Amino acid sequence: MEDYNHEDPPLAKTPSEKNRETTIKQRMLKEYINPVSTQPKFCIKNFQLDVAFELKSRMIKLLPKFHGHPNEDSHRHLSDFRVAYLSMKLARVTKEQVRLRAFPLSHIKWLY
Repeated sequence: MEDYNHEDPPLAKTPSEKNRETTIKQRMLKEYINPVSTQPKFCIKNFQLDVAFELKSRMIKLLPKFHGHPNEDSHRHLSDFRVAYLSMKLARVTKEQVRLRAFPLSHIKWLY
């Protein structure tokens, strides 16, 4: 028996179609090399605090310590730091001001 399923041969692409495909591939490659992000870029900023206050050594000892070793979990450090700074109670000082003052003290690499 003969096979009657006959498919048309693929049509040759015109130069404009080839150009369009190449442009799409290049654009996709550029997006991988330089991804467009809608998220803000994160960086550490030094803020000037309006309220003058001092963190006592007993409060600093409560902060989790981060040494920057490859086996340390930075996400866990941030989670533990959040619990620690939220437990600090200071008069006329907001939680954000405490966080901004205490965060650098939880990084051992920065202290030495």
